[in-house]
Amino acid sequence: MQPATAPYILRSLYKDEHIIDNHVTRPLTGLVTALFGAHWTNRYDSHLGNLAKGLYVALSLIRGQTLGEEFCDLLPVTRGNPTRMMGITRKLLLALLLALEPVALFHFAVRMFPAVPPHDVIANVRKFTLMLLFLFETYGTLVHRLLGVRHLSLLPSQKLQNDDGAPNTYFGLGILVLLELIVRLWRYMERRRLALQQGSHYDVSRDEEGQEHEDSDADDNQNAAAGKCMLCLSNRKQPTATSCGHIFCWRCLLDWIKSNSHGAICPFCRRQITVQSSVPLYLYVAKEAPTAGGVHDTSA
Repeated sequence: MQPATAPYILRSLYKDEHIIDNHVTRPLTGLVTALFGAHWTNRYDSHLGNLAKGLYVALSLIRGQTLGEEFCDLLPVTRGNPTRMMGITRKLLLALLLALEPVALFHFAVRMFPAVPPHDVIANVRKFTLMLLFLFETYGTLVHRLLGVRHLSLLPSQKLQNDDGAPNTYFGLGILVLLELIVRLWRYMERRRLALQQGSHYDVSRDEEGQEHEDSDADDNQNAAAGKCMLCLSNRKQPTATSCGHIFCWRCLLDWIKSNSHGAICPFCRRQITVQSSVPLYLYVAKEAPTAGGVHDTSA
């Protein structure tokens, strides 16, 4: 066996993400919604995804491999000479840290780069990790690097060298990502230097077009301004209008339509509704608190 290459490591990660999103997170969200209601689900939506990821990795690694690793013929091992199979403690720790990674990165971004939106910092950290994978073909995530968990390929050596997952396949792409990160860092330092010279609270996260990213407080204010969703009884998130004019959270509306696969109807006016006929309302603001969830309730 020889070390796995970047294409196979990346494919296994994407395969696992697909399985987690479609076969773990959705059933878990449905179970939580049935037990505690949509209001609770919307409030802890991001945490449910993290929990699903931790459970999936823990239960998969107990049997040896995740489904993504098995799909790509990869075997997770610990760093060292010689390499060793992962112990149960390291497997559980890997699952725990993968579940906590998004929260840890968010707090790191807020603490170390308070003037930059957290999602921008997190995106750059993930790009940096991806660049290291493309260039050195070692670790797929920060958590794998921290715990020293690498992958060996179970494919025959000749096949690994000759197919589309051969070593150094993504090296050129890694160089491009490195150049992109260098340019982003240079722009950030230039904007920060300009802000210090002007002695103002210049937003160093603004791009060349002058677009500003909203923080979590602004998102909360926007959700509150969109009024109440009568399906989950909380502030609307991503307000979406049906063809009959009633407005709900996008997730609530999507779940409602999926739960009535034989023909979904609006819970208020009983008209037929579909996902295709639903319209996102990006700039919608409720003029007053609605009492029936519709456009007619938000008119002045």
